[in-house]
Amino acid sequence: MKFSQLATLVLLSGIMVLSQACGKKKDDSSKVSGGNAVNRAGQTPTISNQVYTNQAVYVQGSDLDRMSKVFLSPMIDAQYIGSIAQNGVTISGYIEAINGTGQVLPGNSGINLVFTDSLVGQSDGNGGVNEPISITMSLTNGSIAGGNMNLEFRDEYGILRIQGQVTQATVTGTISFENFQLPPWGSPDSLRAGTLGTFQIPTGSFFRVQ
Repeated sequence: MKFSQLATLVLLSGIMVLSQACGKKKDDSSKVSGGNAVNRAGQTPTISNQVYTNQAVYVQGSDLDRMSKVFLSPMIDAQYIGSIAQNGVTISGYIEAINGTGQVLPGNSGINLVFTDSLVGQSDGNGGVNEPISITMSLTNGSIAGGNMNLEFRDEYGILRIQGQVTQATVTGTISFENFQLPPWGSPDSLRAGTLGTFQIPTGSFFRVQ
């Protein structure tokens, strides 16, 4: 489906019901998030298609370093994460819909967040180097109506929400999150919820219509 057709689907089809380290600890090179391995290699959606074009874009936020560490705190203590600059977080997404029905497939839809901190590329103490933190979360529910988007992603650590707008050309979203609980080592300022930042991505690199 062409991008113009996708925009028509998003804007006119009515409500579509939609059904998280760069650990510097030697034993933290692999974690589990939402059933997906959180490893030191960036993850991308794996469903093949002819229209969707995978693309990662920067997340922009006024407090990106701190809020990134709060978001990641259930997996790793913030003291083992380096500083995260304004271009240190990217997002990519794959939200799949059925042509002509407005139905979105939660089982095939998700997002990937990659956090590149100041320790990336340095020795990990095990003979290798630190890689970026890559978090993949699956879509659980949400809605898109009249160009307004409200998506929810969930794993064992917490909930991530994306709210924003969809046009023929772009998807613009605000990313917020809520961790289920504080880890034993705590989090920055004892926070477990907040706003990570905002992003803008081409529509055809976020939604795919079969």
